[in-house]
Amino acid sequence: MKPGRGNIEDKIYSSRQSQELPFSGSILFTHSFTGCDTTCAISNKDKLSILKCSLKMPNETKAIVVILYDPTSTPDAVAQAGEEMSLTMYQAPPSERDLNNRRYNSFVKSSTKIKANLASLPPTIGAAKRHSFTVYSPTQQWLLNDSFNPACWGWVRDGGRVLSPVITTDPIAPHSALI
Repeated sequence: MKPGRGNIEDKIYSSRQSQELPFSGSILFTHSFTGCDTTCAISNKDKLSILKCSLKMPNETKAIVVILYDPTSTPDAVAQAGEEMSLTMYQAPPSERDLNNRRYNSFVKSSTKIKANLASLPPTIGAAKRHSFTVYSPTQQWLLNDSFNPACWGWVRDGGRVLSPVITTDPIAPHSALI
């Protein structure tokens, strides 16, 4: 149920009817990729925006979902799927298939604005890889994959039994800028 506000009526959604929607096979992916209890949300990208991407590019999204639902996927395949989804979400043209280049081009474009929002830039390849690993983890747990080991997928133990995601292994800035 979605409560109404003001003159907008309450809406009741049926889980049975939602199974007939075009994106029904990617609900777990959508929920975890856009942020949930165990994964970080992506700045300025909500669940609706990823659903719109899924509807615009159903074949590409389906291929990504298949990889993230497969318990035998390799880290390289999951990282590539995360990069592809990031390129899709940030509307990269077909000629631009490198996420770091997309980030740079987005930065150059936004730097001409008076109030540039740097949080709206696409992630780096390293950050997209780590995000896709943290998306893969809850998805595998929700699919009841008992053999899944989160420590192999970008999660580290904080002293005891608590797992925390490794956000990125990229440097904070190019070495030449830090000197």
